[in-house]
Amino acid sequence: SRHAGLLDRREAAGRVRRCHGDLHLRNICVFDGEPRLFDCIEFNDQIATVDVLYDLAFLLMDLWHRGFPQFANLVMNRYLDDADDEDGFVLLPFLMAVRAAVRAHVTATQVEESSQDSTKLIAEARSYFHLAQTLLAETPPRLVAIGGLSGSGKTTVAEALAAQIGAPPGARIVESDRIRKAMHGVAAETRLPAKAYRPGVSERVYRQIAWLAELILAEGG
Repeated sequence: SRHAGLLDRREAAGRVRRCHGDLHLRNICVFDGEPRLFDCIEFNDQIATVDVLYDLAFLLMDLWHRGFPQFANLVMNRYLDDADDEDGFVLLPFLMAVRAAVRAHVTATQVEESSQDSTKLIAEARSYFHLAQTLLAETPPRLVAIGGLSGSGKTTVAEALAAQIGAPPGARIVESDRIRKAMHGVAAETRLPAKAYRPGVSERVYRQIAWLAELILAEGG
């Protein structure tokens, strides 16, 4: 019930769509140097029609469960950088918990059906269940500000810390350089001219940072 209103608003805003439906690491490969998704749910449109963040949550949960929290945090941040979906950030621990609970149930079912030694399956089911419990634990909102001169490593520090802050998948990184480049319609790797760093432009960037931080904190993230 805590997230019911937000989930309803997201559906009304078009965030519920026909998605992959089974987006975990075993259904992703690198082909010709590019990541490719495969083996989506094709047999039932209703099952695959979900909130886009529920689709993403399976991948984030799988990365976290396999011991790659920094990768889970990186994927989450890059998605939100591109998707204009900041209000959904607060939903991710809950959606990941649902995914973990489903995996716990599926794995436990395999234990019942297996005629072999099921010790490993039991341990795996328990690990998914414990992850779901962790994800559902109350975590107070927290704001961490990192400052420093240009090129001093602010982003490196933020990315090293983010997965350790708050509930999985960790903290949302609101990065001035990415916002500045998005305002100019260029990729994060593009070098901007000096005029992009004029005081007036920087003021707009800082206002956007403050707005995003306020939005995330207000939603409980």
